[in-house]
Amino acid sequence: MTVTNGGQLSTIATAIGSNSNSFGAATVTGSGSQWTIVPGGGLSIGLNGSGALTVSSGGAMVSNAPVQIGTGASGSGFLTVTGSSSVFDSGSNALIIGSSGEGHLTISGGGTVNNGSFGTIGSIIGSSGDVTITGADHCGHERQPIRRQQRRRHAGH
Repeated sequence: MTVTNGGQLSTIATAIGSNSNSFGAATVTGSGSQWTIVPGGGLSIGLNGSGALTVSSGGAMVSNAPVQIGTGASGSGFLTVTGSSSVFDSGSNALIIGSSGEGHLTISGGGTVNNGSFGTIGSIIGSSGDVTITGADHCGHERQPIRRQQRRRHAGH
């Protein structure tokens, strides 16, 4: 799925890559293009499957609900925010990178990630997460502390 050319999309509960052995991808790209998750739902990127969300070239993703990247034992999620004026904003909601699965967040080339609640990297046993920030003009705003859990994957996971 792609939101582009100033397109607007609003959804409630959204999963990208929601079943084991599945892959889903979404892109929000271009100035004025925005995808909004409305209150009462949530966004899962890699919910038991593999999922990828890219926000680029001035696009915006706004979540008014919790965000999980890499959920479920077989979940693998990737969030990439790249390019000047590109924004991912989780508002006052949790941003969990690796929630019993593998979560990856990359901010590059002037992209911005805003989180007004708590952020967690590797939230429970068996999960893993990482954040990569590159480029001269990048920005990450965390209004609450990021919690990093040091957990090891169990054999067989």
